[in-house]
Amino acid sequence: ENGTVRTARGVQATGSDKYYIQDGGVIQTSAGIVTDNDGKKYYVQPNTNGKIRTTEGLINANGKKWHVTDGGSISTQKGFFTFNGAKYYSVEGGAVRTAVGFFKDAKGRKFYIPKNTGAVRATAGLFTYKGKKYYSSASGIVRAKKGIFKYKNNKYYSSKSGAVRTKKGFLAYGGKKYYVRKGGAIPMKASILKVGKYRYYNTKKGWIRTTRGKFKLKNKFYFVDNKKGRLATNKAVKYKGKLYHAGKKSVLIVGVHKWKNNNYYYAYPESGAIKKSRGIVSKGDKYYFVQKGGKIAVNSKVSYKGNKYIAGKKGAFKTGLFSWKGDKYYASKKGVLKANEGYITVNGVRYFVFAGGEVATNTKYTYNGATYIVDGDGQPRKGLINYNGSTYYAYRDGEVETSKGIYRINGDRYFIYSGGKIAKGGFVYYSGVYYYAGNSGVIRTSSFTYNGVKVTPNSSGEISVDDYKKAINGITDDDENNSDSNTNNNQ
Repeated sequence: ENGTVRTARGVQATGSDKYYIQDGGVIQTSAGIVTDNDGKKYYVQPNTNGKIRTTEGLINANGKKWHVTDGGSISTQKGFFTFNGAKYYSVEGGAVRTAVGFFKDAKGRKFYIPKNTGAVRATAGLFTYKGKKYYSSASGIVRAKKGIFKYKNNKYYSSKSGAVRTKKGFLAYGGKKYYVRKGGAIPMKASILKVGKYRYYNTKKGWIRTTRGKFKLKNKFYFVDNKKGRLATNKAVKYKGKLYHAGKKSVLIVGVHKWKNNNYYYAYPESGAIKKSRGIVSKGDKYYFVQKGGKIAVNSKVSYKGNKYIAGKKGAFKTGLFSWKGDKYYASKKGVLKANEGYITVNGVRYFVFAGGEVATNTKYTYNGATYIVDGDGQPRKGLINYNGSTYYAYRDGEVETSKGIYRINGDRYFIYSGGKIAKGGFVYYSGVYYYAGNSGVIRTSSFTYNGVKVTPNSSGEISVDDYKKAINGITDDDENNSDSNTNNNQ
């Protein structure tokens, strides 16, 4: 202020600038770190005629990095500081640590410097150093503890040094079994894992279930079969008195299914357990019968609670009009065979069904006083019919004439016995008159020879009693004349 030159050593402020005065009053102009009388350190900037840096920042001096605070003094306190959003660590004396790698703070906590800029990693997540993976928190603390930890949607396992296991495979820790994927992630999603030829249940907590038993996942049932956690696959499992069938992908099969022994079984959809008691079950619009022990009846007749059914080759009850072992049957939509005889109509076609469900085919039946003969399709035959070695006649509606009498059919006359058979190849007697039915059943109305005797019916086919007796006894006209001659001679 009075023009006197300062000669004492120390930092001198001049206006907004600062300088370092050496002994004798000379300002230090060479770049470097200087120490004030109070022990504080400052940095003389190069090429500034000795100006001390007074704005905050990082500098390199004496082969080290330093932190200049706002005002110019260099921080000499050991510990962390933040500059421009980055975190740094000063060692004893104030030098900023810049070596790449791990270090520990005064509390023994582990941190990581990824680059020689000195900035400490302060991001939550995984990172790699020297071929190993580690985890740091948002504050930069590197995990250095053995055990399982969670990051985002997965878990990981770290050793005592903090190195994360990245090799895929099973891991046992804390009495639990885990599966580590390549890269280190332990999935925390309830799911089925396939490792090699086996499957496992990975719980939402990340560990593999190893207790034997059944569980449900996404509406499907599975079964842990042993302490290793392997799921039962393609095998039958007994558990708490129940039987289960585990399929090729370890899912417990439900509903009707074919098992290894080529038998069919039914498993309850709500539990996966095999039904062992007798009863009817359904799958969609199909019905089945479970026999005692669990097997489903196949290709056989079934009786249950007063109803009868026919099980097909795969166990499903036959329904509607169907053929089975050469016969036709009719059953309801649920497979119940028609219990009472009577008519049914299918697709506009009428059929007759016997009690028990068998459809009349290639047979003769009587219903409500009317007799019919049906063909192989179950349809009534009409006209002259040959059936079981006999001939019958049916009208246009298929009803067979069964009343005894002479009938004109297609211009010819026939004799029908009571019950419907047409007389063939012999004499018949009706209403006091004899007739002769030829081999085709047509009553003869012209002369014919029988036992060597000529018989002459009238135009209606009627034969006199004398002609009938002669034909039956084989007495010709010549025999009769000879008999008369012998009688006269004797007289």
